[in-house]
Amino acid sequence: MERRDFLKLTAFGGISILTNTGIGFTGHRDKRIYLTIDDSPKEETTEEILKVLDTFGVKATFFCIGWRLNKFRSIAYKILEAGHSLGNHSYTHRKFSTLNPENRIREVLYTDRVLKSLSSRCGIPYRKVWRFPYGDTANDSEVFKFLRRKGYRVIGWDVDSQDWRYYSHKSPLSTRDIIRRSLRNESSITLLLHDIPITAKRVLPYLIGYYLDMGYTFERL
Repeated sequence: MERRDFLKLTAFGGISILTNTGIGFTGHRDKRIYLTIDDSPKEETTEEILKVLDTFGVKATFFCIGWRLNKFRSIAYKILEAGHSLGNHSYTHRKFSTLNPENRIREVLYTDRVLKSLSSRCGIPYRKVWRFPYGDTANDSEVFKFLRRKGYRVIGWDVDSQDWRYYSHKSPLSTRDIIRRSLRNESSITLLLHDIPITAKRVLPYLIGYYLDMGYTFERL
C-alpha cells in the first residue's frame, strides 16, 4: 500500500478527501512549505507533534507563548534539540488591541528573554521570528519599529487551517474540513496550525504526507 493510501485510510476510514479539490500533482518546481505550530509548548500534545515530525523527517517552527515556555522548559528543549525553531508568540497571548503600548512591548520582551535563555542553554543560535497573537497587530507602528530594532522577522501566514474550530461550539469544522482548507499547490506556503490534539493525531500526519507527495520541501523559519 502506498503512503498516500495509508494516510487516507488512517485519517478518514478509507474515504479520500482529494476528490474534486481542483488540486493536481503538477505545478511549481522548488516548492517549499513552512509548517508553523502556534501556542506551544503544551504538556499534552507537543511531544506527539514532535513524534509525527520525526517520523516524516520534516522540520517546523513552533510559535511559543512565554509563560508556557517557563512552565514546560523541558519540552521546549526537546523542540530545539530535534532541530526545529522556536518563535515568539507573546507572553500571555492576549490580543494586542486590548493592551496599552507599554504592555505590548513587554509581551515581546518577556518571551524574548526566555527564548534567548533556552537557545543559549542548548547552544543553538536564536532565530528571531515573531507572530502576533490572533494576527492582531493593533495597527501599532511603534511595535513594528521595536520588532525591527530587535532584529525580528514578523511572520504571518497564507494558509489558515482553522484547526482550532474543531473544538468550537459556535462554528465547528470537521477533520475533513480542516484538511481541505489546508491544501494548496503554490510555490511557497506558510501554513498555520495549532498545538492541539486533533492536529497532532489526525491533521498533521495527513498534511505532511500530502505535501511530501506533492514534492514540497519542509523548512524552518
